[in-house]
Amino acid sequence: MRLRLPFESAEENLVATETTLYNHREKVASLFQRLGQRIEERKIDIFRILTNVETFDTALDEIDKTIRALGTYHRELDALLGRSPIGTVFVSLPFNNPLYSLMLYSFGPLMAGNNVVVRPSAITRSTIEDLTLVLPEISDISGLEFFNGSGREFIQTASQSDDVQALIFAGNWENVHRLAPQFPRSKILIYCGSGINPFIVDRDATEFMTIEAISDLIISSKIYNSGQDCLCTERILVHKQLCSKLIDRLEAAVLSIQIGEFGDADADINPLLGGISDSAEAISKSSPNANWVVPFKRDGALVYPSLALAPISSDLVNAEKFAPIFTVASFETNEELDRALDFEYLFGATVCGSFSSQTLKLYPHVTRTKTVIANESEDAHVPFGGRRRSGFVKVGSTARDGPILYSVETTKPAGK
Repeated sequence: MRLRLPFESAEENLVATETTLYNHREKVASLFQRLGQRIEERKIDIFRILTNVETFDTALDEIDKTIRALGTYHRELDALLGRSPIGTVFVSLPFNNPLYSLMLYSFGPLMAGNNVVVRPSAITRSTIEDLTLVLPEISDISGLEFFNGSGREFIQTASQSDDVQALIFAGNWENVHRLAPQFPRSKILIYCGSGINPFIVDRDATEFMTIEAISDLIISSKIYNSGQDCLCTERILVHKQLCSKLIDRLEAAVLSIQIGEFGDADADINPLLGGISDSAEAISKSSPNANWVVPFKRDGALVYPSLALAPISSDLVNAEKFAPIFTVASFETNEELDRALDFEYLFGATVCGSFSSQTLKLYPHVTRTKTVIANESEDAHVPFGGRRRSGFVKVGSTARDGPILYSVETTKPAGK
């Protein structure tokens, strides 16, 4: 399969002068900025599309942060000086935040001058299709194509075709763990995965804010997109002195969360997508000794908000629920907390209080006394992603973890 490149041929692409590349990238950055303006103009139509798969608050936030990020691609220009596009990049999108995900994973490689072939998740493929109808400018972007085959066909093409130089895979660790050993060493594999993120309530947290305010932050950091986001809180780690008070407050808050179908303006929680409700129910049974303050309840794809207190090392606390299941664990010492933070997944963390440690500093996206979702990247020039099982770039037999700047990772030094 021969794929179209932004330049006339692969050979011309490789020998393009610095000026040609710079001018091309400048035009792309301007195009992205204009796309942001179009999204603003068509906000109501886009909102209607997105609220078929996510809550009203999530859709509004997704639109706004996409617009903000699209206005920042000009900052990529200097970072890409002296670097050439690698050719063709395949991008496998996650199902959540379809508009923002399309931009986050695809537009950096496009900005670099690559051809990009995108496969939307089967769960939200129709959402992407509807968005391109409302925003035909997306389909007009030079070098951007959509793949209509199955996920298996997509991975096979990315692996076997000499025309493909890199694969960006956004998904879960189990899938990429199976893929990585078989993926050709001659190609680049970029992975952005889960974040089983802690919300830390330290002993002195109430010196900074009230228990009520802390509870409100936990709720907002967990129910974003009904809990289906890589930066949502998954582990609520609370100092023993504050645990009882916080549990009491969280119980009332969890019971007040509004539940409804897609399109319900008052709903905080919608049905979960893609069979997530099945796995959420299985996870809820993983720690039989958990104390369910608000019991787990499910009605088909709709998972009701629940609240459990469980040991800090339990499967229930440390699993990615991707659902509105609030799991609280208490700790007594900084050493105990630090051991819990030294985890397989290092992505985002929220801290209420003065706690700090070298382990906490390994988390790329840390916020204090505000919702973790607010830290999601709204600047295209800010690397995004996690460490360990939360993300890596693999080139040949070498892999490195940490936040990823997708434009730079899909380029190489000019002349090589």
